Amino acid sequence: MLIISNNYENLLDIVTIIPITSLKDGRKIYPNELLLQDELEKPSLLLCQQIRTISKNRLIKKLTSLNDINKQKHLLQVLCLRFETID
Repeated sequence: MLIISNNYENLLDIVTIIPITSLKDGRKIYPNELLLQDELEKPSLLLCQQIRTISKNRLIKKLTSLNDINKQKHLLQVLCLRFETID
């Protein structure tokens, strides 16, 4: 999972996360998902359609960080698609 909580939430005992799954051969990547090619041991997908809030007690260990600014911007674009307003 990728933790996406802001500083305010970090004061609480909860965090907002995006689940991650490994990329299977031939699997289609949907617009509401983000490919992590080099950040983990195996190519993986952020499942932005499954955002949730969990207790910090459920966190076990840190696997990686999303330091690439272009990946961060792409993630924001994917999340904006998820929360796009309808006029």
